[in-house]
Amino acid sequence: MNFIPAEVNLEDDIAILLAAYGVFLEHRRYLLDMIYKDGLPPAIEAFDDYSHQFGVLMILVAVLLVALDLLFLALSTWGITFLSLKYLEISLLFLINLLAFAMLANYGRRAIKAYGEATPA
Repeated sequence: MNFIPAEVNLEDDIAILLAAYGVFLEHRRYLLDMIYKDGLPPAIEAFDDYSHQFGVLMILVAVLLVALDLLFLALSTWGITFLSLKYLEISLLFLINLLAFAMLANYGRRAIKAYGEATPA
């Protein structure tokens, strides 16, 4: 069964975007230090710690995505192909993409909440 051949490239692109966003979030402290010369307010510092942890988690999700993609590509190259393996591949990659989307939505929700706490009314 031949699914979309560009699926491998799409998964690689998604993994690159997740990893790049994770690296940005992991290192956003340097930008905050340039903005806040006198030190970070407590609410922003707490959110920055969360952003750092979230960035590392996004990098790990991207690595998992690429590792599974390469595993199924290797199995296909070695001639181990059967229909349920393709469905397993699509299901696992879809679940990881869904997990990444849910994580990004949760991060966006926390970012909006942290912005509301950091700005004076």
